Amino acid sequence: MPRIAVINPNRSPWMTQRVGDALATALGVPAQWHMVTASGGPDVIDSVATFNHAAQALGREARHCLQPNERPDAIVLACFGDPGLEGLRADPELPPVVGLAHAAMAQAAAQGERFAVLTCGPDWKPLLTQRAGQFGLAEQLVGVWALPVNGAAFANDPDSWWPHLMRDAHAAAHAGATSLILGGAVFAGLAPPPAPAGSRWLDAVDACANALQAVLGIPAARR
Repeated sequence: MPRIAVINPNRSPWMTQRVGDALATALGVPAQWHMVTASGGPDVIDSVATFNHAAQALGREARHCLQPNERPDAIVLACFGDPGLEGLRADPELPPVVGLAHAAMAQAAAQGERFAVLTCGPDWKPLLTQRAGQFGLAEQLVGVWALPVNGAAFANDPDSWWPHLMRDAHAAAHAGATSLILGGAVFAGLAPPPAPAGSRWLDAVDACANALQAVLGIPAARR
């Protein structure tokens, strides 16, 4: 049975658990899940400064997972945007690391689709545009659409913000995106309204489960 650490680089235990629960359902096979919330991370990641802060906190938390009786077979970075992903993957002491953003963007590109990211917080627009380029996927990215509130505000009142997000989804589809990625751990486990005609939702948690299947050699649930 694989041991999987889910590490959230911000101080939101409820979000860590939400991502972990959604991943366990998506993976669909028994696993030992270790949920880690970074005590030294920012409260919310919604700017370049908090992104960099989160990357630093993440490295410390990942190292703490290497105790002999707790060492995971894989690490999931439970923050869409994947702060610190490259540094973790470059550490030879760590197991394979899967990031929500990279998994979702890479899956869309592998399926030959152009994708858009719908997210929370205007500062994420340049950050996620930059991340697509760093992942080598700039040409497949149609654009990033961001609500004027961060993920914490969305979580507090999702019903009020879904209509705004759907307007962004229609704009992204009109711009040529066939895959619409909900870019935020806050969306884990939520069921969005039907996607605009000619497009489909790409669930970052499902993409992460597919990536875990590949690195661990275990079957993923049919979705």
